Amino acid sequence: MSGQDNAAGARGLANLLLLQDRIRDADSRAALGAVVVNDTRIIVPYDIAVCWQGERGRGDVLAVSNLPEPERQSAFTLWSKKLCAHLSRARHDHPVRVEVDDIDKSLQVDWPHYLPAHSLWLPLRAPGGHDLGGMVLSRPKPWQDEELRVLERLAKSTAFSLEFLMRRRRRRNLLRNRKRFLLAGVGIAAIAAAMFIQVPLTILVPAEVVPLDPYVVRAPLRGVVETVDVEANQAVKAGDSLVHMDSTQLQTDLAVARQEYEIAIAEYRRAQQAASSDRESSSQMQVLLSRVHQKNAELEYITGQLDRADIKAPQDGIVILPGRTEMEGLPVSQGERLMVLADPKSVEMELWLPVNDRIPLHDNNRVTLFLNVEPDHPYDAKMHLVDFQAKNSPAGVLSFRARSSFVGADRPRVGLRGVAKIYGDDVPLYVMLFRRPWAALRPWLEL
Repeated sequence: MSGQDNAAGARGLANLLLLQDRIRDADSRAALGAVVVNDTRIIVPYDIAVCWQGERGRGDVLAVSNLPEPERQSAFTLWSKKLCAHLSRARHDHPVRVEVDDIDKSLQVDWPHYLPAHSLWLPLRAPGGHDLGGMVLSRPKPWQDEELRVLERLAKSTAFSLEFLMRRRRRRNLLRNRKRFLLAGVGIAAIAAAMFIQVPLTILVPAEVVPLDPYVVRAPLRGVVETVDVEANQAVKAGDSLVHMDSTQLQTDLAVARQEYEIAIAEYRRAQQAASSDRESSSQMQVLLSRVHQKNAELEYITGQLDRADIKAPQDGIVILPGRTEMEGLPVSQGERLMVLADPKSVEMELWLPVNDRIPLHDNNRVTLFLNVEPDHPYDAKMHLVDFQAKNSPAGVLSFRARSSFVGADRPRVGLRGVAKIYGDDVPLYVMLFRRPWAALRPWLEL
Protein backbone atom coordinates (compact mmCIF):
# COMPACT_ATOMS: atom_id res chain seq x y z
CA MET A 1 0.00 0.00 0.00
CA SER A 2 2.86 2.36 0.78
CA GLY A 3 4.42 1.58 -2.59
CA GLN A 4 1.20 2.45 -4.40
CA ASP A 5 0.95 5.76 -2.54
CA ASN A 6 4.51 6.58 -3.43
CA ALA A 7 3.86 5.72 -7.08
CA ALA A 8 0.69 7.85 -7.13
CA GLY A 9 2.55 10.71 -5.50
CA ALA A 10 5.39 10.45 -8.00
CA ARG A 11 2.89 10.34 -10.86
CA GLY A 12 1.08 13.42 -9.52
CA LEU A 13 4.35 15.30 -9.12
CA ALA A 14 5.36 14.40 -12.66
CA ASN A 15 1.99 15.59 -13.98
CA LEU A 16 2.36 18.87 -12.07
CA LEU A 17 5.83 19.42 -13.51
CA LEU A 18 4.56 18.55 -16.99
CA LEU A 19 1.70 21.00 -16.64
CA GLN A 20 4.07 23.71 -15.42
CA ASP A 21 6.25 23.14 -18.51
CA ARG A 22 3.20 23.53 -20.73
CA ILE A 23 2.24 26.71 -18.92
CA ARG A 24 5.77 28.05 -19.26
CA ASP A 25 5.84 27.20 -23.01
CA ALA A 26 2.58 29.09 -23.78
CA ASP A 27 3.35 31.95 -26.16
CA SER A 28 0.16 33.96 -25.68
CA ARG A 29 -2.49 34.64 -23.08
CA ALA A 30 -5.10 32.70 -25.08
CA ALA A 31 -2.78 29.67 -25.29
CA LEU A 32 -2.02 29.92 -21.56
CA GLY A 33 -5.74 30.05 -20.72
CA ALA A 34 -6.46 27.05 -22.93
CA VAL A 35 -3.71 25.03 -21.17
CA VAL A 36 -4.81 25.79 -17.61
CA VAL A 37 -8.56 25.19 -18.17
CA ASN A 38 -8.08 21.94 -20.09
CA ASP A 39 -4.81 20.31 -18.98
CA THR A 40 -5.24 20.88 -15.24
CA ARG A 41 -7.35 17.70 -15.27
CA ILE A 42 -4.14 15.65 -15.25
CA ILE A 43 -3.55 16.66 -11.61
CA VAL A 44 -7.10 17.24 -10.27
CA PRO A 45 -10.48 16.16 -11.68
CA TYR A 46 -13.21 18.75 -12.45
CA ASP A 47 -16.06 19.28 -14.88
CA ILE A 48 -15.89 22.94 -15.83
CA ALA A 49 -13.08 25.48 -15.64
CA VAL A 50 -13.06 29.18 -16.45
CA CYS A 51 -9.95 31.39 -16.62
CA TRP A 52 -10.59 35.09 -16.01
CA GLN A 53 -8.08 37.93 -16.40
CA GLY A 54 -8.61 41.24 -14.64
CA GLU A 55 -8.51 43.01 -11.30
CA ARG A 56 -10.86 44.70 -8.84
CA GLY A 57 -13.96 43.39 -10.55
CA ARG A 58 -12.96 44.48 -14.05
CA GLY A 59 -11.80 42.00 -16.64
CA ASP A 60 -12.83 39.44 -19.20
CA VAL A 61 -13.05 35.68 -19.63
CA LEU A 62 -9.79 34.40 -21.10
CA ALA A 63 -10.69 30.74 -21.68
CA VAL A 64 -13.43 28.15 -20.97
CA SER A 65 -12.76 24.43 -20.74
CA ASN A 66 -13.68 22.24 -23.72
CA LEU A 67 -13.96 25.28 -26.02
CA PRO A 68 -11.29 26.53 -28.49
CA GLU A 69 -12.22 30.08 -27.49
CA PRO A 70 -15.03 31.53 -25.35
CA GLU A 71 -18.24 32.75 -26.94
CA ARG A 72 -18.16 36.37 -25.80
CA GLN A 73 -21.89 36.97 -26.02
CA SER A 74 -23.13 33.59 -24.76
CA ALA A 75 -25.18 33.50 -21.56
CA PHE A 76 -22.66 31.24 -19.76
CA THR A 77 -19.70 33.49 -20.62
CA LEU A 78 -21.50 36.64 -19.48
CA TRP A 79 -22.62 34.96 -16.23
CA SER A 80 -19.10 33.58 -15.60
CA LYS A 81 -17.64 37.04 -16.16
CA LYS A 82 -19.91 38.47 -13.45
CA LEU A 83 -19.09 35.59 -11.09
CA CYS A 84 -15.31 35.98 -11.47
CA ALA A 85 -15.58 39.75 -11.06
CA HIS A 86 -17.58 39.21 -7.84
CA LEU A 87 -15.03 36.75 -6.45
CA SER A 88 -12.04 38.91 -7.35
CA ARG A 89 -13.32 41.81 -5.27
CA ALA A 90 -12.71 39.77 -2.08
CA ARG A 91 -8.96 39.75 -2.90
CA HIS A 92 -8.24 36.24 -1.62
CA ASP A 93 -4.60 35.19 -1.30
CA HIS A 94 -5.23 31.43 -1.40
CA PRO A 95 -7.65 29.04 -3.11
CA VAL A 96 -11.16 29.36 -1.68
CA ARG A 97 -14.05 26.91 -1.79
CA VAL A 98 -17.18 28.54 -3.23
CA GLU A 99 -20.73 27.37 -2.65
CA VAL A 100 -23.93 28.77 -4.08
CA ASP A 101 -24.71 30.54 -0.79
CA ASP A 102 -21.35 32.37 -0.85
CA ILE A 103 -22.03 34.48 -3.91
CA ASP A 104 -24.26 37.43 -4.63
CA LYS A 105 -27.99 36.73 -4.74
CA SER A 106 -28.25 38.02 -8.31
CA LEU A 107 -25.89 35.23 -9.38
CA GLN A 108 -27.41 32.43 -7.28
CA VAL A 109 -30.44 31.97 -9.55
CA ASP A 110 -28.39 30.80 -12.55
CA TRP A 111 -25.82 28.76 -10.63
CA PRO A 112 -27.65 25.39 -10.99
CA HIS A 113 -27.94 25.93 -14.76
CA TYR A 114 -24.21 26.52 -15.32
CA LEU A 115 -22.07 24.98 -12.53
CA PRO A 116 -22.08 21.84 -10.34
CA ALA A 117 -22.55 22.16 -6.57
CA HIS A 118 -18.90 22.62 -5.55
CA SER A 119 -16.59 25.23 -7.03
CA LEU A 120 -13.17 26.56 -6.26
CA TRP A 121 -11.85 30.11 -6.75
CA LEU A 122 -8.16 30.06 -7.59
CA PRO A 123 -6.77 33.62 -7.48
CA LEU A 124 -3.87 34.54 -9.75
CA ARG A 125 -1.54 37.01 -8.09
CA ALA A 126 1.78 38.29 -9.32
CA PRO A 127 4.86 37.82 -7.11
CA GLY A 128 4.55 41.45 -6.05
CA GLY A 129 0.93 40.94 -4.92
CA HIS A 130 -0.71 42.47 -7.98
CA ASP A 131 -4.02 40.86 -9.01
CA LEU A 132 -3.95 39.27 -12.45
CA GLY A 133 -7.25 37.39 -12.40
CA GLY A 134 -8.37 33.97 -11.29
CA MET A 135 -9.80 30.57 -12.17
CA VAL A 136 -13.08 28.90 -11.31
CA LEU A 137 -12.97 25.09 -11.14
CA SER A 138 -16.26 23.29 -10.55
CA ARG A 139 -17.34 19.66 -9.96
CA PRO A 140 -20.03 17.74 -8.06
CA LYS A 141 -17.67 16.44 -5.29
CA PRO A 142 -16.18 18.65 -2.55
CA TRP A 143 -12.61 19.86 -2.85
CA GLN A 144 -9.88 18.31 -0.65
CA ASP A 145 -7.14 20.22 1.18
CA GLU A 146 -4.40 18.34 -0.69
CA GLU A 147 -5.92 19.42 -4.01
CA LEU A 148 -6.02 23.03 -2.87
CA ARG A 149 -2.30 22.93 -2.03
CA VAL A 150 -1.43 21.49 -5.46
CA LEU A 151 -3.65 24.02 -7.22
CA GLU A 152 -2.11 26.86 -5.23
CA ARG A 153 1.27 25.81 -6.56
CA LEU A 154 -0.19 25.67 -10.06
CA ALA A 155 -1.75 29.14 -9.61
CA LYS A 156 1.66 30.63 -8.82
CA SER A 157 3.17 29.17 -11.97
CA THR A 158 0.20 30.39 -14.02
CA ALA A 159 0.39 33.87 -12.52
CA PHE A 160 4.14 34.04 -13.21
CA SER A 161 3.65 33.08 -16.89
CA LEU A 162 0.66 35.38 -17.28
CA GLU A 163 2.60 38.34 -15.89
CA PHE A 164 5.51 37.54 -18.23
CA LEU A 165 3.19 37.45 -21.26
CA MET A 166 1.55 40.69 -20.20
CA ARG A 167 4.93 42.40 -19.81
CA ARG A 168 6.06 41.12 -23.18
CA ARG A 169 2.84 42.37 -24.72
CA ARG A 170 3.30 45.75 -23.09
CA ARG A 171 6.87 45.92 -24.44
CA ARG A 172 5.64 45.02 -27.92
CA ASN A 173 2.90 47.60 -27.69
CA LEU A 174 5.41 50.16 -26.46
CA LEU A 175 7.72 49.38 -29.37
CA ARG A 176 4.79 49.48 -31.78
CA ASN A 177 3.60 52.76 -30.30
CA ARG A 178 7.11 54.20 -30.53
CA LYS A 179 7.26 53.26 -34.18
CA ARG A 180 3.84 54.76 -34.72
CA PHE A 181 4.83 57.95 -32.91
CA LEU A 182 8.05 58.10 -34.93
CA LEU A 183 6.21 57.60 -38.21
CA ALA A 184 3.55 60.09 -37.13
CA GLY A 185 6.26 62.60 -36.22
CA VAL A 186 7.98 62.11 -39.56
CA GLY A 187 4.64 62.44 -41.34
CA ILE A 188 3.73 65.60 -39.44
CA ALA A 189 7.16 67.09 -40.15
CA ALA A 190 6.82 66.23 -43.84
CA ILE A 191 3.34 67.75 -43.99
CA ALA A 192 4.55 70.85 -42.16
CA ALA A 193 7.45 71.20 -44.61
CA ALA A 194 5.12 70.65 -47.55
CA MET A 195 2.90 73.49 -46.33
CA PHE A 196 5.67 75.94 -47.34
CA ILE A 197 6.05 74.65 -50.90
CA GLN A 198 5.32 77.45 -53.34
CA VAL A 199 2.31 76.72 -55.55
CA PRO A 200 0.27 79.02 -57.81
CA LEU A 201 -2.89 80.39 -56.23
CA THR A 202 -5.73 79.22 -58.48
CA ILE A 203 -9.50 79.58 -58.64
CA LEU A 204 -12.18 78.01 -60.82
CA VAL A 205 -14.79 80.31 -62.38
CA PRO A 206 -17.51 79.93 -65.04
CA ALA A 207 -16.50 81.06 -68.52
CA GLU A 208 -17.98 81.48 -72.00
CA VAL A 209 -16.49 81.91 -75.47
CA VAL A 210 -17.69 85.28 -76.85
CA PRO A 211 -16.90 87.22 -80.07
CA LEU A 212 -14.01 89.65 -79.88
CA ASP A 213 -15.40 92.56 -81.94
CA PRO A 214 -18.99 91.63 -82.79
CA TYR A 215 -21.25 93.67 -85.05
CA VAL A 216 -24.52 94.37 -83.28
CA VAL A 217 -27.55 94.37 -85.58
CA ARG A 218 -30.11 96.87 -84.24
CA ALA A 219 -33.65 97.75 -85.26
CA PRO A 220 -33.45 100.62 -87.80
CA LEU A 221 -36.96 101.80 -86.98
CA ARG A 222 -39.78 101.31 -84.56
CA GLY A 223 -42.10 98.50 -85.52
CA VAL A 224 -42.77 94.79 -85.43
CA VAL A 225 -40.40 92.02 -86.56
CA GLU A 226 -42.25 90.24 -89.38
CA THR A 227 -39.80 87.47 -90.31
CA VAL A 228 -36.31 86.33 -89.29
CA ASP A 229 -34.50 84.89 -92.30
CA VAL A 230 -31.57 83.23 -90.46
CA GLU A 231 -31.05 80.62 -87.76
CA ALA A 232 -28.81 80.77 -84.71
CA ASN A 233 -25.15 79.94 -85.46
CA GLN A 234 -25.78 80.27 -89.20
CA ALA A 235 -22.93 81.55 -91.36
CA VAL A 236 -23.97 84.51 -93.56
CA LYS A 237 -22.31 86.62 -96.24
CA ALA A 238 -22.41 90.38 -96.62
CA GLY A 239 -25.73 91.38 -98.22
CA ASP A 240 -27.71 88.34 -97.03
CA SER A 241 -31.16 89.13 -95.62
CA LEU A 242 -31.35 88.87 -91.84
CA VAL A 243 -34.62 90.37 -90.62
CA HIS A 244 -37.66 91.84 -92.34
CA MET A 245 -39.69 94.42 -90.43
CA ASP A 246 -43.44 94.79 -90.92
CA SER A 247 -43.78 97.50 -93.63
CA THR A 248 -47.57 97.78 -93.94
CA GLN A 249 -47.73 101.19 -92.29
CA LEU A 250 -44.69 102.43 -94.21
CA GLN A 251 -46.24 101.45 -97.56
CA THR A 252 -49.41 103.34 -96.63
CA ASP A 253 -47.38 106.37 -95.58
CA LEU A 254 -45.40 106.10 -98.85
CA ALA A 255 -48.57 106.15 -100.96
CA VAL A 256 -49.89 109.17 -99.10
CA ALA A 257 -46.54 110.97 -99.37
CA ARG A 258 -46.31 110.26 -103.11
CA GLN A 259 -49.84 111.64 -103.67
CA GLU A 260 -49.10 114.77 -101.65
CA TYR A 261 -45.90 115.28 -103.65
CA GLU A 262 -47.76 115.03 -106.95
CA ILE A 263 -50.40 117.50 -105.71
CA ALA A 264 -47.68 119.95 -104.68
CA ILE A 265 -46.05 119.71 -108.12
CA ALA A 266 -49.38 120.25 -109.85
CA GLU A 267 -50.13 123.36 -107.77
CA TYR A 268 -46.68 124.74 -108.48
CA ARG A 269 -47.03 124.24 -112.26
CA ARG A 270 -50.49 125.87 -112.31
CA ALA A 271 -49.13 128.88 -110.44
CA GLN A 272 -46.16 128.99 -112.86
CA GLN A 273 -48.50 129.15 -115.88
CA ALA A 274 -50.63 131.87 -114.32
CA ALA A 275 -47.68 133.95 -113.21
CA SER A 276 -47.37 135.80 -116.54
CA SER A 277 -50.85 137.32 -116.21
CA ASP A 278 -51.53 137.19 -112.48
CA ARG A 279 -49.15 139.01 -110.17
CA GLU A 280 -50.64 137.25 -107.09
CA SER A 281 -49.87 133.83 -108.57
CA SER A 282 -46.30 134.98 -109.18
CA SER A 283 -45.89 135.85 -105.51
CA GLN A 284 -47.12 132.34 -104.43
CA MET A 285 -44.60 130.44 -106.57
CA GLN A 286 -41.84 130.57 -103.98
CA VAL A 287 -44.13 129.16 -101.27
CA LEU A 288 -45.37 126.39 -103.57
CA LEU A 289 -41.80 125.49 -104.56
CA SER A 290 -40.83 125.15 -100.91
CA ARG A 291 -43.82 122.88 -100.39
CA VAL A 292 -42.70 120.71 -103.32
CA HIS A 293 -39.26 120.36 -101.75
CA GLN A 294 -40.84 119.46 -98.38
CA LYS A 295 -43.08 116.76 -99.84
CA ASN A 296 -40.15 115.39 -101.83
CA ALA A 297 -38.06 115.14 -98.64
CA GLU A 298 -40.90 113.33 -96.86
CA LEU A 299 -41.24 110.96 -99.80
CA GLU A 300 -37.51 110.21 -99.84
CA TYR A 301 -37.48 109.69 -96.04
CA ILE A 302 -40.34 107.18 -96.13
CA THR A 303 -38.76 105.44 -99.12
CA GLY A 304 -35.51 105.15 -97.19
CA GLN A 305 -37.35 103.78 -94.14
CA LEU A 306 -39.05 101.24 -96.35
CA ASP A 307 -35.70 100.15 -97.77
CA ARG A 308 -34.28 99.81 -94.24
CA ALA A 309 -37.15 97.55 -93.18
CA ASP A 310 -35.31 94.72 -94.92
CA ILE A 311 -32.20 94.34 -92.74
CA LYS A 312 -29.19 92.82 -94.53
CA ALA A 313 -25.85 91.57 -93.24
CA PRO A 314 -23.19 94.31 -93.47
CA GLN A 315 -20.35 91.75 -93.26
CA ASP A 316 -19.58 88.05 -93.15
CA GLY A 317 -20.00 86.26 -89.85
CA ILE A 318 -21.88 83.85 -87.59
CA VAL A 319 -25.37 84.80 -86.42
CA ILE A 320 -25.84 84.91 -82.67
CA LEU A 321 -29.44 85.38 -81.56
CA PRO A 322 -31.52 84.10 -78.65
CA GLY A 323 -34.18 82.39 -80.76
CA ARG A 324 -35.87 82.79 -84.11
CA THR A 325 -39.41 81.98 -83.05
CA GLU A 326 -39.22 84.31 -80.05
CA MET A 327 -38.24 87.26 -82.27
CA GLU A 328 -40.91 86.93 -84.96
CA GLY A 329 -43.86 89.18 -84.11
CA LEU A 330 -41.89 90.98 -81.41
CA PRO A 331 -42.44 94.77 -81.23
CA VAL A 332 -39.13 96.61 -81.07
CA SER A 333 -37.97 100.17 -80.61
CA GLN A 334 -35.56 101.98 -82.89
CA GLY A 335 -31.98 101.02 -81.98
CA GLU A 336 -33.01 97.91 -80.04
CA ARG A 337 -30.55 94.99 -80.30
CA LEU A 338 -31.78 92.16 -82.52
CA MET A 339 -28.78 89.91 -83.06
CA VAL A 340 -24.98 89.82 -83.33
CA LEU A 341 -22.69 88.95 -86.23
CA ALA A 342 -19.40 87.47 -85.04
CA ASP A 343 -16.22 86.45 -86.79
CA PRO A 344 -15.68 82.74 -85.88
CA LYS A 345 -11.91 83.26 -85.92
CA SER A 346 -12.00 86.32 -83.69
CA VAL A 347 -13.12 85.16 -80.23
CA GLU A 348 -12.14 85.66 -76.60
CA MET A 349 -13.12 84.30 -73.21
CA GLU A 350 -15.53 86.01 -70.83
CA LEU A 351 -15.13 85.07 -67.16
CA TRP A 352 -17.08 85.92 -64.01
CA LEU A 353 -14.98 86.11 -60.82
CA PRO A 354 -17.19 85.83 -57.69
CA VAL A 355 -16.53 88.58 -55.19
CA ASN A 356 -16.04 86.07 -52.35
CA ASP A 357 -13.43 84.14 -54.37
CA ARG A 358 -11.43 87.00 -55.87
CA ILE A 359 -7.63 86.68 -55.83
CA PRO A 360 -4.97 89.29 -56.71
CA LEU A 361 -4.68 89.42 -60.50
CA HIS A 362 -2.30 91.18 -62.88
CA ASP A 363 -2.03 91.64 -66.62
CA ASN A 364 -1.33 88.45 -68.58
CA ASN A 365 -2.36 86.05 -65.82
CA ARG A 366 -2.46 82.52 -67.18
CA VAL A 367 -5.95 81.09 -67.77
CA THR A 368 -6.93 77.56 -68.88
CA LEU A 369 -10.41 76.89 -70.25
CA PHE A 370 -12.07 73.46 -69.93
CA LEU A 371 -15.17 73.31 -72.10
CA ASN A 372 -18.20 71.28 -71.04
CA VAL A 373 -18.37 69.59 -74.46
CA GLU A 374 -14.68 68.61 -74.56
CA PRO A 375 -13.11 68.72 -71.07
CA ASP A 376 -10.09 66.74 -72.29
CA HIS A 377 -9.03 69.56 -74.64
CA PRO A 378 -7.97 72.63 -72.61
CA TYR A 379 -7.43 76.03 -74.21
CA ASP A 380 -4.74 78.42 -72.94
CA ALA A 381 -5.38 82.14 -72.62
CA LYS A 382 -4.03 85.32 -71.04
CA MET A 383 -6.03 87.70 -68.85
CA HIS A 384 -6.19 91.22 -70.26
CA LEU A 385 -9.19 92.94 -68.65
CA VAL A 386 -10.94 92.85 -65.25
CA ASP A 387 -13.82 95.19 -64.46
CA PHE A 388 -13.22 97.38 -61.42
CA GLN A 389 -16.88 97.22 -60.36
CA ALA A 390 -18.78 94.05 -59.51
CA LYS A 391 -22.20 93.24 -60.93
CA ASN A 392 -24.53 90.27 -61.11
CA SER A 393 -23.36 87.49 -63.40
CA PRO A 394 -25.81 85.54 -65.61
CA ALA A 395 -26.05 83.06 -62.72
CA GLY A 396 -27.12 85.85 -60.36
CA VAL A 397 -23.85 85.91 -58.36
CA LEU A 398 -22.14 89.21 -57.57
CA SER A 399 -18.96 88.95 -59.64
CA PHE A 400 -16.26 90.84 -61.53
CA ARG A 401 -16.38 90.38 -65.30
CA ALA A 402 -13.04 89.61 -66.94
CA ARG A 403 -11.79 89.04 -70.48
CA SER A 404 -8.99 86.75 -71.68
CA SER A 405 -7.33 86.39 -75.06
CA PHE A 406 -6.63 82.91 -76.41
CA VAL A 407 -3.03 81.87 -77.03
CA GLY A 408 -2.13 79.99 -80.19
CA ALA A 409 -4.01 79.28 -83.40
CA ASP A 410 -6.58 76.90 -81.88
CA ARG A 411 -9.88 78.63 -81.15
CA PRO A 412 -13.11 77.23 -79.67
CA ARG A 413 -16.49 77.97 -81.21
CA VAL A 414 -18.47 81.01 -80.16
CA GLY A 415 -21.09 80.35 -77.50
CA LEU A 416 -19.44 77.33 -75.82
CA ARG A 417 -19.32 77.33 -72.02
CA GLY A 418 -17.10 75.71 -69.45
CA VAL A 419 -14.90 76.26 -66.41
CA ALA A 420 -11.79 78.42 -66.44
CA LYS A 421 -8.83 77.92 -64.09
CA ILE A 422 -7.11 81.20 -63.29
CA TYR A 423 -3.49 81.11 -62.08
CA GLY A 424 -2.44 83.86 -59.68
CA ASP A 425 0.79 84.55 -57.80
CA ASP A 426 2.86 81.78 -56.18
CA VAL A 427 1.97 81.33 -52.50
CA PRO A 428 2.80 78.73 -49.80
CA LEU A 429 0.64 75.63 -49.94
CA TYR A 430 -1.04 76.41 -46.61
CA VAL A 431 -2.36 79.67 -48.04
CA MET A 432 -3.91 77.73 -50.93
CA LEU A 433 -5.52 75.18 -48.59
CA PHE A 434 -6.76 77.47 -45.83
CA ARG A 435 -7.60 80.62 -47.79
CA ARG A 436 -11.35 79.99 -47.96
CA PRO A 437 -11.80 78.65 -44.39
CA TRP A 438 -9.79 81.58 -43.02
CA ALA A 439 -11.80 84.07 -45.09
CA ALA A 440 -15.03 82.59 -43.73
CA LEU A 441 -13.77 82.52 -40.14
CA ARG A 442 -11.99 85.88 -40.08
CA PRO A 443 -15.12 88.09 -39.66
CA TRP A 444 -16.11 86.10 -36.57
CA LEU A 445 -12.72 86.74 -34.93
CA GLU A 446 -13.10 90.52 -34.94
CA LEU A 447 -13.08 91.88 -31.43
